[in-house]
Amino acid sequence: MAKKKKKPGAMNEWIEWIPVTREMPDDDTLVMMADRGCDQPVWMGWHAEDAWWFVGGADENDPDVTHWAHLPKGPDTAF
Repeated sequence: MAKKKKKPGAMNEWIEWIPVTREMPDDDTLVMMADRGCDQPVWMGWHAEDAWWFVGGADENDPDVTHWAHLPKGPDTAF
């Protein structure tokens, strides 16, 4: 199998998934969260006042949120 060449200007970022048993995000900080109780396993949202909130306003307060990760920083230059 041929090795893929990296496109000029392409960026790679690592996502570190942090277990909620080890650490929680700061309140009201937008993060990615892994929820094994949902059809889509990864959602954007935040944690505040002992509840998880999905982007879009749903208060999940769900014990199935197992991990969270900071959002990637995005491209270095404008689109």
